[in-house]
Amino acid sequence: MAIRIDAKKHIDQRTGERVYTVMRISALSHDKLPDVYLQGYPAAWSVDNNIGLVLSGVIDGLYIGQTYNATYFEWFMKNVRLAGERLHRLNAIDDVQYNF
Repeated sequence: MAIRIDAKKHIDQRTGERVYTVMRISALSHDKLPDVYLQGYPAAWSVDNNIGLVLSGVIDGLYIGQTYNATYFEWFMKNVRLAGERLHRLNAIDDVQYNF
């Protein structure tokens, strides 16, 4: 399964800075991910039935309906991408079949 976050990029009317509002999150929950993945960094998983997404080692996460400044959101998304790639690599290793 892919990690997916849909967000709307816009300008905050009060501050004039770029912000993102999270519209949708789709990811596996902590209990459905392999231990080897969860023990490494980065790792990402959904919380509260896909209402939020957290990264290992990060205090805050992303939550549907919340608005985040562009710097934090883009940093978070970069790490989510790395976490997804890492999970994909681990799954690829599990899918290798050895024929001797």
